[in-house]
Amino acid sequence: MSDDLAASPAVGDVVVLDVLRPAAGGEFIATLDNRVVFISGVIPGEKVRARLTQVKKNFARARLIEVVEPSAQRVAGACAAASQGAGCCDYHHIAPDVAGQLKVEVLQDCLRRIGQIDTTELGITPQLRSLEPTTGWRTRVRLGVDAQGHAGQRRAQSREVVAGHTCSQVEPTLWAQIHNCGPYTPGSEVVAGIDSAGAVGIVEVRAPSRGRRARTVTTAVAGPRLLNQDVAGHTFTVPVEGFWQAHSQAPQAYDAVIADWVRVVLGADDSEQSSARELIAWDLFGGVGVFAHTIVRAAQQAQFALVAHVVDSEPGRGDSDAVVFHGGDCAKVIPNLPHPDIVVCDPPRQGAGESVIRGVCERKPGAVIHVGCDPATFARDIATWADGGYRLAELVVFDAFPATHHSETFALLVPAT
Repeated sequence: MSDDLAASPAVGDVVVLDVLRPAAGGEFIATLDNRVVFISGVIPGEKVRARLTQVKKNFARARLIEVVEPSAQRVAGACAAASQGAGCCDYHHIAPDVAGQLKVEVLQDCLRRIGQIDTTELGITPQLRSLEPTTGWRTRVRLGVDAQGHAGQRRAQSREVVAGHTCSQVEPTLWAQIHNCGPYTPGSEVVAGIDSAGAVGIVEVRAPSRGRRARTVTTAVAGPRLLNQDVAGHTFTVPVEGFWQAHSQAPQAYDAVIADWVRVVLGADDSEQSSARELIAWDLFGGVGVFAHTIVRAAQQAQFALVAHVVDSEPGRGDSDAVVFHGGDCAKVIPNLPHPDIVVCDPPRQGAGESVIRGVCERKPGAVIHVGCDPATFARDIATWADGGYRLAELVVFDAFPATHHSETFALLVPAT
């Protein structure tokens, strides 16, 4: 409905909306004159007043003005930066247990719409696992730098920096070190991380001077350039600006679910023939090989000899003779790898893609563990696995990014026949 709108809604109009459900990407859905309206900072079941910021034929966007009828699940936001308009903690106004359920709802919706997969019809109930702590959990962060050299989170859907306000995600020691080491170069980015021993590394990333061919210039600001991260008895060495899981407890939690599934898969194939030969696993998009070590350890516990091949990788400390690293594009490397018994596929946000998934399906592994951090691309990839002859067996959703709309989903897939 609207406040005295005599004609079709237009940008700038103030409207009253009933919030219906979450959408992928952190927004929520309401309707207005048969249009879907996307709005942030709300909760399903709330009635709100909002100003239209975009109006198209079939959809619109609005900015929250006032919550007229608040949800019982609304809480005082913990993130000062988000309260000032930063895009970091877009779910910080929602009770954590409810936020986790909303993430599961978004995933199931994406699986239905994009993947044509109904988990209810399959008899699969996604398991929600929420990680603690829910504040101060982020061990690596990338911040913008404003014209005064102050680092901060960026405003939602903008390059503008919200400086001078703490983000509740970031580990307190890490946040303090970042701000103690300023000011920084205006227009640059600050990338920082804290490792398992509490060492903090900070680098500044900026565009190169005119005439230079480098895409970016990275300069050490403080602390080590390499951070040592411990997971299940192995130490992995990662550059400050390299990839590592954001939540302090995520590597251990992900390690546990993959280890459990590997033991289940190997337990289902414990014939003398299987245990007598060398088993093979692939860890695709493997980074420093965290999951490869998980697989090897789980296989040894199940009394199997297993060699893990890590593709699209950067070898990290903690390597063993049972882990072989392969650099290069996954789709080009996998045809030359030995036949896999198990495949772990943990692609970047854009997903694994058809060529990689088809390549794996052609090799017919006994099981696939697929990991996704974006519900839409995850759903697309799961549909491709289904087309290639694999079905969902289990689904775990980690609320590993508290106070945000982000999540990490793990799927165990097995041959459909």
